Amino acid sequence: MLNIGVIGVGDMGSKHVRILVNHVPQAKVVAVMDKSKNRLTKISKYLDNPKIYYEAKSLIDDNSVEAVLIASPDKTHADFAEYCISKGKFLLLEKPLGINMRDAEKVLKAEIKHGRRIVQVGLMREFDPQHIDIKKSIEKKNIGRPLLFRGIHKHLSQPGRSASNVITNSAVHDLHSARWLMNDDIVSIIAEQIPFSNSNRKSKITDSKNSWGTKSGKEFATRLVLMQFKFKNGGLGSIEVDIDDNYGYEVIVEVSGEKGTLRTPSLVSPILRKGKSSSQSVEKDWLLRFDEAYKKELFLWVNATIKRKVIGASVWDAYMAMKVAETAIKSLSTSKFEKVNLTKKPSIY
Repeated sequence: MLNIGVIGVGDMGSKHVRILVNHVPQAKVVAVMDKSKNRLTKISKYLDNPKIYYEAKSLIDDNSVEAVLIASPDKTHADFAEYCISKGKFLLLEKPLGINMRDAEKVLKAEIKHGRRIVQVGLMREFDPQHIDIKKSIEKKNIGRPLLFRGIHKHLSQPGRSASNVITNSAVHDLHSARWLMNDDIVSIIAEQIPFSNSNRKSKITDSKNSWGTKSGKEFATRLVLMQFKFKNGGLGSIEVDIDDNYGYEVIVEVSGEKGTLRTPSLVSPILRKGKSSSQSVEKDWLLRFDEAYKKELFLWVNATIKRKVIGASVWDAYMAMKVAETAIKSLSTSKFEKVNLTKKPSIY
């Protein structure tokens, strides 16, 4: 049995708690932390008399907590993770590592100083059955050398987000998928966006959605972001993130190779044929679309942690995805391909 403390029990954190309770028999959530008493009260109903904390470091210091899951707001990730690593506790850290490269470097340096991996980052597509099938097929050389990655990422409606926020909070998943599936580093990238028109009620950027913003008072909330990039070994890639598709949440991945092309099914729901028509439902958000991935991620994290092992996306993976994201954001201002500053991978990875 692994005793777990969960920091942050909003939408993502509470989903993790429910999965641990209902689908991971070797896990026990013994402590929860949040700034909201209401959220703590709600999530405690699923648990067996958990310890309640309003400060993250107090939860981490609790000797009954053997491992920690951090799902608090992005701006808190780096400090909480750094402290957790300093205490030597295994950690599942939701992406991103923070809100800028200073945050990312803080987490990376902390784990390097610790001397071994103890952090798994919540880039959960590595546990999604569709993505796993693509990865295995590439490794079996079914399409020969992969040449082109294409990612499409669609949201039902998420107004009020800057282009930079879309890149760091949504497209970071796609950037990691691109590096993971192509087994290669991205060396240059350009990003472009289409904002909502000034007359559109969705054009205003909300403060909470402006992380890594361009700091332009004239910037409107983005409607669509398109990134194009080049890989170290000559491959190409593109990622499209649509913030207001008007039909649901969808992720599509396509990899073209020298001998064929792999593409994930666009939807995972069954097809209904009825009344001279054919239809298919679309999930409303990522929590539903990647439900199986989250379950598998947590099940395997718990079982690996019990054995004092680490699986899944590493801090290095998340660090490099953020570095590419930062470069993409720079290109929004320069309107040209920008070179990604690649660094040597530390030996612990």
